Amino acid sequence: MPEIDIQYQGPAGGPSTARPHARWRAALVAMLLVFAGLIGVAPPAQAIYNGTVLSPNKYPWAVRIQLVYPNGVTATCSGALISSYAVVTAAHCLHYNGGTPRTVNVTFHYGSHPGQFTVPVPVLRGGLIVHPGFNEPLLRNDIGVLHLAHRVSEAPIPLATVSAPANTSVVQAGYGCLSDPFLSRQSCPRGLPNTLEAMSTRVVPSGSCPSITGRWSFCTFSHTKSANHGDSGGPVLRSENGVLKLVGIISAFEDSPTAKYLDLSTSIPYELSWIRSTHSGL
Repeated sequence: MPEIDIQYQGPAGGPSTARPHARWRAALVAMLLVFAGLIGVAPPAQAIYNGTVLSPNKYPWAVRIQLVYPNGVTATCSGALISSYAVVTAAHCLHYNGGTPRTVNVTFHYGSHPGQFTVPVPVLRGGLIVHPGFNEPLLRNDIGVLHLAHRVSEAPIPLATVSAPANTSVVQAGYGCLSDPFLSRQSCPRGLPNTLEAMSTRVVPSGSCPSITGRWSFCTFSHTKSANHGDSGGPVLRSENGVLKLVGIISAFEDSPTAKYLDLSTSIPYELSWIRSTHSGL
């Protein structure tokens, strides 16, 4: 099997490479955003590559997360409200290269005025929780929870209790970047959009996933669509008994021209007991 890169959403502008396996490597390249100021403001455009623009009111629990690290790096992720005061996102958004962001702000209805509003996360008062088993090079337990400074009135997305079987359809959503992630030399060549986008994709058997994945994650495949830089932590949705539920969060995509487009997601059912342990109300 040829060596591939797992393009993994980290806030730095250049790659940082780890080798968890001789034939696989996790390249910590920004799917999330790059240095503040390196990308200019651009008109609204696609986020998830080849996705569909959604009204923020359709998924009011879908959020845009802005992070500032002590070294001045500014980054952006996506996330989902899971209770009146808690947001779930990717751990690598919250723990980049061993560092913790000094400020985190969560925006609801992003790009939709006057509905847009932002709630800070009290980072210094325990508002940022990274899974203790998070393994950055192996993408294991790539999940974290943010406790907001105050409760919000938006209804949260229910958490799935059953994993998505192979060959079932799921929806991915996020506030990420614009162009084809395989063809763009810059993570956000046209800047970040101010729209929420979504796409339908299909879960593939575990044998189609990179060897670094396990029960804590799953893969989805599409010939024409993909998660992109900035979609880290974004929701992966599936109908369970007629109710739309959060079955995963976007973690990475496989950078191999022969495997367009294979995305990796953290499994919510696998992480459910840990998520519940982080706060009451679930």
